[in-house]
Amino acid sequence: MINIFNNADIAGGVTGTISNCVFVKNDRPLTIHHDNLGPTRISILNSTFVGNTLGSITKRDTRPSRQAEVYLQNNIFYEEATALSSILQSPMRPNLAGFRFNHCLFSAPACNASGDTLNCGVGNIFGQYPNFVDSSSIVERRLKA
Repeated sequence: MINIFNNADIAGGVTGTISNCVFVKNDRPLTIHHDNLGPTRISILNSTFVGNTLGSITKRDTRPSRQAEVYLQNNIFYEEATALSSILQSPMRPNLAGFRFNHCLFSAPACNASGDTLNCGVGNIFGQYPNFVDSSSIVERRLKA
């Protein structure tokens, strides 16, 4: 998977965007490491996460007073994990603080399942199969019309 490290002590913070990507059958999640003075803001747009062994995204904040912010827009998360906190992980923060998402599809049953208290936005769909053209093919991980 991908590791994003922000160790630069830049007071204004660091921003980044991941767009139009497919993450399939990885044995590690996309991990965002935050250890700096300013905020880390990562946007993940129009991407698909399917069958990743240890969750889709992990956010690790090492400084108690500052944290990374992960904004998700128009993504598909179809993982075997049943709880949203297993798909989007924030082991150093309670209740996945710092995640915000809109118009995403999740295999998890609900935004508030199993104690998850996320910043759920508008247009999210929970507990649904994404209806891929061919689930057995990495090439055909596009949605049916």
